[in-house]
Amino acid sequence: QEYREYFTLMQQIANQYANSTEQIHKDKLQDMFLLMYDHAQDQGVAYGSNMGNFSHYGYSFRGFFTSYFLMKDVLKKNRNIDETAKSLQWYAQTNETFIRPLMNGIDMDSFNTLSMGRICSILIMDNSPEQVQYIRAFSRWIDTGCKPAQGLNGAFKTDGGAFHHRNNYPAYAVGGLDGATNMLYILSRTSFAVSELGHQTVKNVLLTMQFYCNMTYFPLSMSGSHPDGKGELIPIHFARMAMSGTPNGENEIDTEMAASYLRLTSAGKEKDVPEYMPKSNKEEHLRMINLFRKNNISAEEDPIGNKVL
Repeated sequence: QEYREYFTLMQQIANQYANSTEQIHKDKLQDMFLLMYDHAQDQGVAYGSNMGNFSHYGYSFRGFFTSYFLMKDVLKKNRNIDETAKSLQWYAQTNETFIRPLMNGIDMDSFNTLSMGRICSILIMDNSPEQVQYIRAFSRWIDTGCKPAQGLNGAFKTDGGAFHHRNNYPAYAVGGLDGATNMLYILSRTSFAVSELGHQTVKNVLLTMQFYCNMTYFPLSMSGSHPDGKGELIPIHFARMAMSGTPNGENEIDTEMAASYLRLTSAGKEKDVPEYMPKSNKEEHLRMINLFRKNNISAEEDPIGNKVL
């Protein structure tokens, strides 16, 4: 919990630095960030350290990866950027992506807690053939993870299931889909983009989730260890998929996903959101809504009648 609070503060400082227009404010934020950076390194958040016996830190270290990446230029100017990249790659276990996968699918938690850290650890590197090597390995890892997994393995299935703990488990899937949809969007329109099969599989999972949630809340029978009636799908995932284009790459906006997103956002949002639910912000939603409407995309109609499975 202490690590989470610490790195969340670093993330907030990095966000403010990126959005500040006053140099006096940027200088103060830079000094604050570098002090926290140095203290984190002094306490063992550095390449080669496991701080004794350290595991299951993915949730606590989210802000570590993203804040360091946002402050890349500051760290490059004031600290050793190569050491910083090695630290991020160490805690994101980025070198695992060089191991050729033997089968499709990955654990849902890998999408949730490792994917953003790994891409940050790669993009913080200087442009070089080595960085391209890392991106290619990462792209293969993400693509393989998005493709349909066999049996009860994680994460995504041909029938739209999203498996974790050997079960179709939407409460864990929303975190995994947060990582998967982010990576699909980041890699889209590049030579590192996810394959059509991987892209289509994630799309099917979201559309299936939309069907059994209708509109947003998970059925209690599918809530597993989270039977609180508060778990729900995340509409912004549909928007990110829409902005990633169609699976075959022929259209820059997937209008089916955009129409689903516009319908789901009309459902509103409860204020009491469980901790395990990914967060999105109002500004991001407004940008997406305005963009889709500008492209003459309207919300899909509500389903009518019964559907037999």
